[in-house]
Order: sequence, then C-alpha cells, then structure tokens
Amino acid sequence: MLLEVINIEYESLIATTEKLIAFQNILDSYGSGENLVLVEDNLLAIIMTSSEFGTVSKTQASNLRENLREIKNVTDYLSTYIRVDFSTTNSTEAREVANKIIRTISYNYFEKRNNFSPINLLCENTLDCSLYDIIGQYKITKNKLSLKINTSHFNGGGGQIKEHYYTNRAENKFCLCIVDNDKKHPNGPTGDTCKAFSTYDKGIFPFTQVFVLDLHEIESLIPHKTINQYVTKNRRNTEHIDSVDILKIMQKHNFFTKVYLDHKNGLTLNQAINLDNLHGPFWIESIKTLSTLPTKKHDNNCLNSGKCNCDPECRVIYGFGDKLLRESINIYKRTSRNKLQECLDKETENIWDNIGTEIFSWGCAPPAKAIS
Repeated sequence: MLLEVINIEYESLIATTEKLIAFQNILDSYGSGENLVLVEDNLLAIIMTSSEFGTVSKTQASNLRENLREIKNVTDYLSTYIRVDFSTTNSTEAREVANKIIRTISYNYFEKRNNFSPINLLCENTLDCSLYDIIGQYKITKNKLSLKINTSHFNGGGGQIKEHYYTNRAENKFCLCIVDNDKKHPNGPTGDTCKAFSTYDKGIFPFTQVFVLDLHEIESLIPHKTINQYVTKNRRNTEHIDSVDILKIMQKHNFFTKVYLDHKNGLTLNQAINLDNLHGPFWIESIKTLSTLPTKKHDNNCLNSGKCNCDPECRVIYGFGDKLLRESINIYKRTSRNKLQECLDKETENIWDNIGTEIFSWGCAPPAKAIS
C-alpha cells in the first residue's frame, strides 16, 4: 500500500522511542519493497546526515527521496491509501475524500513490523488471488508506472471467508476481501458466500474492505480470447469448440450473458428457461440469436415450447471445466505485461480496470530496482 507519513517532526521523532521504531519500520517496508511511502523531503534530507540513524536507514531514505516525485504521482491513480499520523496514538479513521478512501491510523500501530507488510488478499481460494494480482499488475502497466503488486494470499475456504474476514478486522490486519455475487441472472439472488456479508460489513473500515464483484464467478473475468486459447490447447472435442463460438455470439448480443454464465459447468436450455421464468427475460433473448444449439437439430422446438423433455436435455453451452482458471493464469504468466491488454475485449477491459484499481491501491509496492 501507499503509506503517507503526516504530522511528524525530526526532534519529536528522535526523542520518542516508539515513534522512532514506527518510522524505521515504515521506512524499512519501503526499502524491502513491500510498501510505497511518502515522507516530507526535508525530513529525509535530515535523516541522511543524522547520527541517530544507521547506514541502512540512511540508504533507504536516500532512495526514497530520489523517488518521491513518482510516488506522489501514484496517488492520482489510487482508490485508497494510508495516512500514518505521528501526532496521535490509538486512533483510526476512514473517510471518503474526493472519491478516495483515506485511512488515517496512529503511528503506534506501526511499531510492530508484521502488522502491515504485506496486506492480506482474502479470496475464496488462492488461485483467485493469483488472478487478481495479475489484474492489478495489468493496471500498473496500463498506467505506465514502474511498480509491482505485493499481497499475501489468504485462502478464505468458500463458506468460511466471512469468519476469516471478521478475524482480520478484529485483529486490525490490513485486508482486502474480494467475493463474487454468484448470481446466475441479473435479477436473481446472490449466492450464500456473498449474502453472508451484511451492508455494514461492506462499509468503510480503517483496516479492511469487502469488495463484491457483480459477477457469477471469477471465471467471468476470463476474456473470450483466453478461453479460446485454453480450449484449442486442452479440449479439442467438437462440443467445447462449438461452445467457444456460441459464447462469442451470445456475449456479442449481450455481454452480460458472459458475466452471469457458469463457465465451469455451462448452461442447459431448461436452466435458462427456468431462470427467465423466475427473474424475467434475459437468457432466452440471447439464445434465440443462435442458429442452433450444439446438441440437437430439433432443439428450437424445445426453445419455442418453453420446456425441454429430451434425454439428454438440450445444452445451450458446455462448461469449460475446473481447470479453466488455473490454465488461464498460466497463459497470463507467459504473456508479456505490455501485451496483456491485447487479450481483453473492451467490456472485460472495463471490468479489469475497475478491479485492477482496487488491487493496485491495496497492493502497490516499489519495483525490485527501488529496493536498497
């Protein structure tokens, strides 16, 4: 994260052991490549020649001073950052200022080095975390910044993720929790994992944030081009190749069919009909744009009658299986950061931009070349 040190004076710093420890921890978190740090230039200049600081701290202060201008510019791209207040103790506050959430925390919290480096990225499983880190790095590259993403991956274990989040919040651990809404229809109910978080839980807290994605699942973030690469390499049967083409047609008609599709298991015609009967027109409108469903020649009779009694039942689209996320991550790891944007269609790019800003804001860190 970005830590901005405020209300600090050199004389008070060296006269108070607790302040000195906290400040050195913050400076070291920059030097170790874990956090971005903002400190007044004149204070860094004093530290570089002060007998109160050792060689390592002086080198870190010098390095930070050289990069202050770039780090100040980073704040323009962030949705949130931390202000470390050296004039108060045991005080925390989080409030929205000019479309940014500013989290102000007293310096004494930073006396313990392991309290704040790196932040916990809490997701339903660690594979999710890996994709989110990639999306955060994509955002850094798109913003033409020389930084990296630094997060600690935390496995929420699906239904246990709320309890893990509560633990992080109770222990004042910096934690970004990301969950999808598990909706199968834009007007349908959210899934149990998302539903477990109350409106209060999704509010603004000094150390933690719950970020709910308006997506059925994390696989909804995988663009069509990547799915095509995966299927071409790993699933050469006709049904899955057809399903790639069908997905392209459906999302061209209405991109949100991809947002609410179960990519792992696919969609049957009866599921689509039942979802629309319960929640209103959505799936069938897109299905009608298809010349034929992949499984039968007479499936339009089922579509027109509003019920499928076939055995096996008609499928709109086959699922791409449980390996889609892992294999997509592997594709991105082999892709140059500068070419990652080429994998995205416009609609998915907008979603990646939104998520990437959150990941980048919580996990931004100096690049390796900035570490002393």
